[in-house]
Amino acid sequence: MGLRAQTSIGLTPTEKEDLVKAKKLYEEQTGEQADWGKFLGIAAGITLAVIGLRKIIESDRNKPRVECPECGNTFTVAYMKKLPPVAHVRCPECSEEVLVRFI
Repeated sequence: MGLRAQTSIGLTPTEKEDLVKAKKLYEEQTGEQADWGKFLGIAAGITLAVIGLRKIIESDRNKPRVECPECGNTFTVAYMKKLPPVAHVRCPECSEEVLVRFI
């Protein structure tokens, strides 16, 4: 089965303007150029954490180890490439889903 094609979503001009401003602010603050897919994924993840559907924790970018807020298990976040600003991970011990913001 092949990959699904991207689907357009309808935005009002005001919504588009707000998203462009948010993406520009994100890029200015992080120094990172993000494509729309990556940016929207990060924004959606942070939004879920803010409204309480996921927990968000911080980790040192140079030593990406996190402690699960549910069970206390400490584990390393491993990535093949450069660490993203925010990662969605699952605790290997209890399967709790958390968002990790790398500082």
